[in-house]
Amino acid sequence: MSNVKGVAIIGLVKYIKKFSKQRGQNLEEILTMLSPEDREIFSKRILSTEWYPYSIYVNLGNLVDKIFGKGDFSLAREIGKLSAETDLGSVYKTFVHFQSPAIIIKRAMNIWGSYYDTGDVEVKEIFPGKAAMHIREFPNIGKFHCKNIEGWIEKFIELSGYKEAKVAETKCQTQGDDCCEFIMTWKA
Repeated sequence: MSNVKGVAIIGLVKYIKKFSKQRGQNLEEILTMLSPEDREIFSKRILSTEWYPYSIYVNLGNLVDKIFGKGDFSLAREIGKLSAETDLGSVYKTFVHFQSPAIIIKRAMNIWGSYYDTGDVEVKEIFPGKAAMHIREFPNIGKFHCKNIEGWIEKFIELSGYKEAKVAETKCQTQGDDCCEFIMTWKA
């Protein structure tokens, strides 16, 4: 079973609070839509440094998409972008330098293990202005998470000083592929 650090769940809860206020709902109402097992976890305080079942992150993300999104996970991309702005404005600010985005992403992916206890990440620069990232050994990765990663990387590249950043997942373990492949493009 895969696990995720509480900090990722707390970040998602922040966005639920933001979106729910706009719709006149509150977090507690939304959490009642989760399974009894997930609600049990939320009955206690989520601690940023503790490990939790990854399934709760995916279930919560899917619920966010169902309630606030269009069912196409585009909201997950937007949440990923907002997360990158938050992350890079604080703790991981030192990762943002004017170097190749492939090198920057490689450095950022070194923090993968501080968020998830599953998955191996590899980044390869294909040629200037284009790179590929593979996530392997994460068979239960959720589609919400994949779209969230797309948005996070795109914003990360932009915050690193590059323009016209685009990230697209071209392979996905949710579709039976051997990895989740993200193709990144940018202009200097």
